[in-house]
Amino acid sequence: MAGIVLFAPISSEMARRGFGRPVTIGGAAVEICSGGIVATGDFDIMVARDDGLKQIFVEAGFERPRGAGIATSGWVYRNLCLGFEIVETVLLDSAADRNCLRILSALGG
Repeated sequence: MAGIVLFAPISSEMARRGFGRPVTIGGAAVEICSGGIVATGDFDIMVARDDGLKQIFVEAGFERPRGAGIATSGWVYRNLCLGFEIVETVLLDSAADRNCLRILSALGG
């Protein structure tokens, strides 16, 4: 659950700057909702303004993987060996009901 603790202030900063909060989708969402019973290796993120999220990632110390054979749009927080990838800018191709999303606190809730 270290990923959610790391990502919570980033989400809050997105809201503070007037961007929509990012939405955790995929395996990370399953890990969070299962209480860690199912584990994932990275966080897949949906965010409407990826330019804002990318800037906050840089400010928070995230890095883009580099080197031969690296072809990813992901970000890595090396201190925790966690990866975050912006995979969508529209939640479920606009088919999702945003009223059904759950906002969680990193403190539990």
